[in-house]
Amino acid sequence: MENLFLDPTLILIIAAFAGFFMAFGIGANDVANAMGTSVGSKAITFKQAIFIAAIFEFLGAYLAGGEVTSTIRKGIVDPDLYIGKENIFIIGMLSALLAAGTWLLVASSKGWPVSTTHSIVGSIVGFVIISMGFQAVSWDKVGTIAASWVVSPAVSGTMAFFIFLSAKKFILDRKDPAQAAHYVAVHCQNNKLNCVVDLDNFSNSALLEEVVNLSSHPIFSEIGLNRYTNNKPIIDALKSLYQSNPKFYAVTLGSKGVYWINNGEIFHCDSPLVEVKETNGAGDVFHGAFAHFITTKPI
Repeated sequence: MENLFLDPTLILIIAAFAGFFMAFGIGANDVANAMGTSVGSKAITFKQAIFIAAIFEFLGAYLAGGEVTSTIRKGIVDPDLYIGKENIFIIGMLSALLAAGTWLLVASSKGWPVSTTHSIVGSIVGFVIISMGFQAVSWDKVGTIAASWVVSPAVSGTMAFFIFLSAKKFILDRKDPAQAAHYVAVHCQNNKLNCVVDLDNFSNSALLEEVVNLSSHPIFSEIGLNRYTNNKPIIDALKSLYQSNPKFYAVTLGSKGVYWINNGEIFHCDSPLVEVKETNGAGDVFHGAFAHFITTKPI
């Protein structure tokens, strides 16, 4: 073994820095790819995405990343080729790590979603070709990795297609959404779970009364509440519902805000003032926002 060009401790420190630099690039790009749809759809907040990613990216690397690490470490090139040339191998691997990290940083700053796998594999292949020649690269392994870059989008796209198709068939296109709501409400009650139901989608259903009684947080529109309580005034209607089955009830009134009753008390919240761009689905958005609020804030 040849003498190392630097003290081993210093090499370890440089390698750790390069690793953190690469990890920063992975966080900026790959995590954004993974969480972009969830954050963009407002299913989770930006802070929640960071928290989730911090936990599960670490667990994934620690519990399931061994095989991938092995492929990157010795699958692309046989380390035995560098016996007696350890300095070249160390410098080359550090260079590949820094090169891939730099590219990820540039791509992330430009808003380009790129693959960290492409980046590190390409960097290692380039270093091996320069130091040992084309014949030193394990092209069969590189070919397998490259094939996965084609297979992965096809497989994930196919899976996404069938998942959305099933959701569309069994949820979005159901002719009787009240039946689906009734099923969910029963399940929630049996398992002692809160169940927030927007009753506007099936106000004429024969199951409406059962769903109202089963759900923990029934939410009416003004028209729906009038129809359900035979046109009683809002406050009287909420009190009447509470007297018959004491629990939370709410009614959304558009520009007049929201009224709800809880523990026998009537509450009101004004609607926020917003600049109107598009009103399609505004009621669904309002009901959804209020449902989100009452499930995340203590009431």
